[in-house]
Amino acid sequence: MFIQSLLLLICLMSVQTQAVIDKDRVWNKLMPVATVQCLPQQQQANRLGYIANAKDWAKVWQSWHPEHTVPKVDFKTEIVVWIRNTRYLNHIKLAGVQVKDSTAVVAARETRSAKPIKDELHCLMFVLNRKGVKRLSDGSKSIEVIATSN
Repeated sequence: MFIQSLLLLICLMSVQTQAVIDKDRVWNKLMPVATVQCLPQQQQANRLGYIANAKDWAKVWQSWHPEHTVPKVDFKTEIVVWIRNTRYLNHIKLAGVQVKDSTAVVAARETRSAKPIKDELHCLMFVLNRKGVKRLSDGSKSIEVIATSN
């Protein structure tokens, strides 16, 4: 009985949940390189990052999609996650997000090219429920999600 209980506990501790991503709140298109300067300063060099407040979100969106109004995001319960090119111009497609042990692991597929980034890069952004998420990872690097919503 003890061994069965222990095995059940181990299974429960390693449970992964698939995050539900609303396809209408996923944006994927070329981004001017200059827009990277609108991302939160401490994350600008990252391939993976997030936006946790309305001020930064509006600044990024207006630079990236100036022809559209800024989509509503409830930053008390949500963050905007991005994954972008950092070296080569590759298309990016979201494959899914798994949450395990407070870490949201973002799985994305990229085409492979040797075309260096010049004026534009590909960027994918999506809204993620932040409940229970303390870190973001792309499988190789992990960053802390800081709770701000100002």
